Amino acid sequence: MAEPGEEDLAPEQANAIMASWKQHLREEFGEDLRRVNEVRFGLTGVLKEFNRHQSRWLARLELFTCGYSVACEEDEKRAIYEVWVAERDTDYAVARIGFDYDLARGVKRIVEVSEVSDHYVLSLHEVYDFLALALKLAHAFYAASPARPAAASHPATASAMATPEDVMERKRSLRELFTEDELRGVNEFRFKLARILREFNRQQHRWLAWLSVDKCFVCEEDIVHYDVHVLTRDTRERVARVTLSYNLAKGVRRLLGIYGFAGGRALGFNEFCDVLALALKLVHAFHTA
Repeated sequence: MAEPGEEDLAPEQANAIMASWKQHLREEFGEDLRRVNEVRFGLTGVLKEFNRHQSRWLARLELFTCGYSVACEEDEKRAIYEVWVAERDTDYAVARIGFDYDLARGVKRIVEVSEVSDHYVLSLHEVYDFLALALKLAHAFYAASPARPAAASHPATASAMATPEDVMERKRSLRELFTEDELRGVNEFRFKLARILREFNRQQHRWLAWLSVDKCFVCEEDIVHYDVHVLTRDTRERVARVTLSYNLAKGVRRLLGIYGFAGGRALGFNEFCDVLALALKLVHAFHTA
């Protein structure tokens, strides 16, 4: 359910479409519409500013209820906000930023900050622009209609943290999956990312991050995924994942996304800033290696 555009429409047509869309929102959200709109207006304000200053990209907001999304059960009272960034000339989407507002519990959650294009890879500076937009949107999302405290943490399962045996098994698996030359390239990036995580873990009292490296088995080309898992230090509960990918054949490196974990602990704005700062360091090291 995207915000209606008014391009190439007569004023009467634009007004009729806008009135119909507003009525649809009232029917969908009922008494929760005020809170839904507070968030929507905050996000829209950021996007208008972004679109005024961008000559290449155009960002638009889409708003869904559970009935339009597979992200939740249909009877839940949630507003799902999706921001899509597309090329102005082609309208091809290149990035997505997703937010989830649980209206019943008053809990807000950042779902995803990711690249989505199969034909265009964002450069390092374009990734910086994209993540800067994500930060502004996140601030607007949390500042509007203040949420209740984040959902309580749940005890982590034994598999939340890699054991030494897991690490050895993954190393053995990588040796079987790649040639010696390929593995040298894979490990070059693995070592760079691991150094950043060691420094992050030394400085952080709240979070703990660890890296897993795996070959993408559903991809048509040889692509390696570097998944950085961010956990709470005390309970080892996963709160976010930063995924980078490396196309061995083309030598293309990219940030696939920053992802939250549904159903668990919801990050607050300051906590999201911690994860985003880590992602920026990882992306820089990954692109400049």
